[in-house]
Amino acid sequence: MIFQTFLNKEVKTLITMNLLIDSELTISIIQKNFNEVYPFLKLEFLDTLHIRSKFSFKSIKLSPDNKLKILTGYDIKEQININYERTILEVERDFFEKLVIFVRIYRRTGKVWVETSLTDNWTLKQQNEEGKQLSML
Repeated sequence: MIFQTFLNKEVKTLITMNLLIDSELTISIIQKNFNEVYPFLKLEFLDTLHIRSKFSFKSIKLSPDNKLKILTGYDIKEQININYERTILEVERDFFEKLVIFVRIYRRTGKVWVETSLTDNWTLKQQNEEGKQLSML
């Protein structure tokens, strides 16, 4: 579920847009909610931290059927800020700092999904727009 608040309804200045996280939710529901806002981005849950270096290794993606409570071992009621102005790195860091869960955001390029590690300082809006443009080619 996505929660939105507007500062001024006439200008529609966005203050907050949060991904609501609950321990009873499955990964697939969280992914679907994220994808409703960013259709050209994909949120993947990983079993390990992805190391960003020339010695990086491939993390194993977790099953979308997993409930968060199984992954964390405790009850969760949290919000992850996914405002358009937030960067990929900020969102990925929030998942780890708030939930101790590793996530990676991918961008659609044509018919494939690519890692955003070289552009993780871009905002979610920039990444989504780039994905939209590259998917139209």
